[in-house]
Amino acid sequence: MKRKIKIQKAKYIENNTICIEIGYFENENEECQIEQFKPRTKKVPNTLPSCIENLSNAFKWNKSEKIKGIEDWDVSEVTDMSYMFFQASNFNQDISNWNTSNVENMSCMFKGSKSFNQNINTKIVESKNSRHIAWNVSRVKDMSYMFENCINFNTPLNSWDTSRVKNMSGMFNQAIKFDQPINTKEVIMNNKKYTTWNVSKVTEMNYMFQNAPSFNQDISNWNTSNLKLAYAMFQEATSFDQNINTKEVSVVIKNIKLEICLTQKIYVICFMMLKNLIKIFQIEICLT
Repeated sequence: MKRKIKIQKAKYIENNTICIEIGYFENENEECQIEQFKPRTKKVPNTLPSCIENLSNAFKWNKSEKIKGIEDWDVSEVTDMSYMFFQASNFNQDISNWNTSNVENMSCMFKGSKSFNQNINTKIVESKNSRHIAWNVSRVKDMSYMFENCINFNTPLNSWDTSRVKNMSGMFNQAIKFDQPINTKEVIMNNKKYTTWNVSKVTEMNYMFQNAPSFNQDISNWNTSNLKLAYAMFQEATSFDQNINTKEVSVVIKNIKLEICLTQKIYVICFMMLKNLIKIFQIEICLT
């Protein structure tokens, strides 16, 4: 039987800058979701209520550089962090020890967090009483627009296990300083071997590096066999000059199929050129 979730309203002092009791409610998916904090919140309780599994929108539009207390939160049961720091333009706090092992949705998590530049790479965290892997993203399915407009973000993500991610659209769009290695490789952590930046399940990479002028990393070993949408993937990624494997693009115009063999960089440009034709002739485009 599904547990019944009691509604709790947040309580504040100091002109709504210090939260002394975290609010939560039952959302439409019958999840226990955190109540969005006031925009000037700068301190919260160190303990996150154990029932909370959804942190989406928690600090949306927050004005503070640091939010004292969140660094100690146990987020190991949280499944949704989408829009968590959306447009929190001053936020730049160390959250490197978070246990994100159950999170499935990180879409737009830091979108518009223009100051954010903290280390959120996967690592082992040990304390006196516990040991866990921080920033384990192996269950995340959606990373779309995660760092969009994070204009200062440029820290390593090379240990991330992205093997379940399906959507990376706009992930680094307008992340103008980002230039970190995200090639696929095997690593060993906590005596377990896994593959970093395995993108074999990703179907959408639209706008992924659009307006990311610093990015110029080798991603030639990415397995993009399931990629279906890559519109404007490298548009205005002016430094990008890497060799990426040849793809076949199948274009169907009114049941007439054309096979075109193009480099990935060229077919993204072709997608842009075909934009109007798609509207006029109802073109169906697929990558094989």
